[in-house]
Amino acid sequence: MLQFLENLLLKRRLRKRPEFELQYFEKYKNLVAWDKIVSLLEEYKSGDIIFEPIRLKITEQDEEVLYENIDKSEILSPQEKVETIIGLMMVLDGSFPKPPMLSLLEKIFGKEFVEMIEKKREEFKDDIATKKLIRLTKEWKKYTGLKKESPFAKKFIGTNFDPLTKKAREHLKEIAEELDEKYNKLSPEDKAKVDAMSKNNK
Repeated sequence: MLQFLENLLLKRRLRKRPEFELQYFEKYKNLVAWDKIVSLLEEYKSGDIIFEPIRLKITEQDEEVLYENIDKSEILSPQEKVETIIGLMMVLDGSFPKPPMLSLLEKIFGKEFVEMIEKKREEFKDDIATKKLIRLTKEWKKYTGLKKESPFAKKFIGTNFDPLTKKAREHLKEIAEELDEKYNKLSPEDKAKVDAMSKNNK
């Protein structure tokens, strides 16, 4: 069992051996359903790493203390402890746990800990939105051959759409209007990023 778990974790981990987690899975293996542990670990393994892993910023001793706090908790059941451990693994590796895991993490580490994770979630969403906008601008500019203009609606519904059908032009117009709205909501810094990308792809 432990070899299976180790192989599963090594596909994702930043360290060579996940010693801390394995000792707790060994401890709770007879108290929590095996299929539940595997299901939770598969969820952990499939999660995207979308912010800088916290594990890189703390010592292994600090990490061990975090796991001990979960293990010594008197308010969590064995299954909740396993779920909380896996939730912590996700956070340490740069992923977002689902709300039930966040709730368990809050019970152990407090509201401020969860708020920090939520803040990273929002920063990630903003960053992704900006990157998508830049990518779409770049691709459509290449496709239509239009020169840089502002706002985006003028760029995408101009006169250089001869190769496109009427339906395609209407679709691009809808997209352009949506992009224009998103662009106007960006911070000055993010607008500068988009403008710079457009300039580089004239």
